[in-house]
Amino acid sequence: DLDEDEDYIETLIDIKDECSRYGSLSKICVPRFGVYATKIFLEYKNVDDAVNAHKNLNNRTFDERTVTVEFGDIECLGCL
Repeated sequence: DLDEDEDYIETLIDIKDECSRYGSLSKICVPRFGVYATKIFLEYKNVDDAVNAHKNLNNRTFDERTVTVEFGDIECLGCL
């Protein structure tokens, strides 16, 4: 639940810490509300880092949820 600012900021920090292990992040988007509220959008500085993150994060479990990694054009979401 990301309704509280403190929880949201803590979640962003956790995501950044974990996902930075696989490459250099340039953008993170975690929508709090709406259709994308259960999604996390990441942009890595280069394709190799994105591929490494995909390899290491896809199908992992965090907080009893399975991560599904997909490549796509995240600029169209407007949150980045």
